[in-house]
Parts: sequence; C-alpha cells; structure tokens
Amino acid sequence: MVSKETGSEVIFEKEENYFFKLSTFQDKLIEFLEENPDFIQPKKYYNVVLNELKTEKLPDLSVSRPSWRLQWGITVPNDDSQKIYVWFDALINYITSIGYPNSATPGLPSPTHLIGKDITRFHCIHWPSFLMAAGLPLPENVFVHGHWLMSGRKMSKSRGNVADPIEIAEYYGVDALRLFIMRFSVLENDGNYSEDGLNKTRTEFIDKFCNLLVRSLSKNFSITRALSRVENMSLEELIDSQDDLEFKKDLNELFTSIDSLEKEIDPLFQTFTMHKAIQCK
Repeated sequence: MVSKETGSEVIFEKEENYFFKLSTFQDKLIEFLEENPDFIQPKKYYNVVLNELKTEKLPDLSVSRPSWRLQWGITVPNDDSQKIYVWFDALINYITSIGYPNSATPGLPSPTHLIGKDITRFHCIHWPSFLMAAGLPLPENVFVHGHWLMSGRKMSKSRGNVADPIEIAEYYGVDALRLFIMRFSVLENDGNYSEDGLNKTRTEFIDKFCNLLVRSLSKNFSITRALSRVENMSLEELIDSQDDLEFKKDLNELFTSIDSLEKEIDPLFQTFTMHKAIQCK
C-alpha cells in the first residue's frame, strides 16, 4: 500500500496513546448543531459537518504520542512517557491563553472563530467536544473560508507559485491589495490570486478612489472654508440654503445614502462577506 499524496510506502505500526472519548459526544454535537443552525457558516460547511455526524460513527481521538519519538511537546501530566498531541494542545490553548483554569470559568468569552476549510473538523467537531467535556461555553460561531489559489492552481513551494502578501503590498500598495482581497474573498469558494486581476483592481482604485481624493484635496478646496459654512448651521439647514433645486436633491440623496451605509455594511462585516460590503453605495 502506498500514499496517494506522496507515493511512499505505508508502514503500519502500533503504539500506546491516551484517547479522548470523542464517540460519546456524537449525539450531543448533532443536537447542538440542529438547535444552532448558524453555528457553522457558510451553510454548506454546516451541512457537511452535520451530515458526517449523522452518517459516520465518530472514533475516539488519540490525544498523545510516545515521548521517545518527539523532540518537543508538552508532557502528559503524571506520565513522562507521553507527549500531548499537537492539535489537542493547540485547541486547548484558546482558553489557557486567557487564564484557564486559573481564571473564573463564567468569565470565559464565547468568541467567533475564522478558520480555513481544511481544519473544519478540528474546530467544528473536536473543539466543541472538548469544551462540552470541560463544561465550558462553546464559541459563538465558526466561519469557514476557502483557500487562495495562484492563477487557478493550489499554491505550492515546490511549484514556486506562492504569493508573498508583504512583497505584493510593497509593490502595488497596501490599499489596492486590501481592495482586491475584499472583493475576491468569498467564504464559500476559493479565492484566485493573479497579477492581472490585482492590476485591474489597482487601476480601478486609482481611477475612482484616488481620483476622488485628489479632487477633494485640490488647491481650490479649503477645509477651513468648508467647515466655516457649517459652523453655525445644521446639515439640514445647509442643504436648505442651496438655491439650485437639483443640487439640493442630489445632496439629500448623498447624505441619506451615507447615513444608511453603517446599518447596511456592519452586518456584512460581522458575517465576513466583504465582497458584498464594498459594493454598498
């Protein structure tokens, strides 16, 4: 038997480990997810996890490894022969980093997790089970996102097609890169990075946003003069003072649109749907 990914021969070995009784939490997880359908978002990942729990029996989870084959790791309490499995330790670190178990348990927060799709099982099955076993509150939500591809292909060091965000930001500018990422970061799908796509976004950024900024801060614009006009009158009074009815109408529509942006955009930010937020007007 060989590995599908590497082609290397599979060698079967036996060892003694400590196990977490994950199987005993299967029904509790199903019940929790059915009662909290928004716990995992987007919906397609919720459906995948719930379907797996309903169709496959959860095996108990090995949470330690023999110390002799590890050069690092936390020793299992009262057993120097075993080290704690890295993913068990990594998840528990969410609460130990904020003081557990020394801090007051009721004060532990219920955070929102934002994770990659390849670690959905760890955060949506293992982690909730650990918290249930400890009698601790579960996260508020788990948002799952796809991966970034390079021109349609998975990034790989061996292929040499890895995009360095630091270098990209230094060359193209931070704001242009931010706009590109926000526009093409769709939770349900993988994002596709390409210099052509970034260049188009950068051109749009310069033509629209930078052009607007330059016009607003031109030599003819005086912030002192502009502020002095509203120093002794409200915004409504300023608009009403305009003689041009068409201009007055445009101003009203502009400020109404701006005032409504917060209520429109904030829910989109909270659900990490940035590509919709930047389309709001």
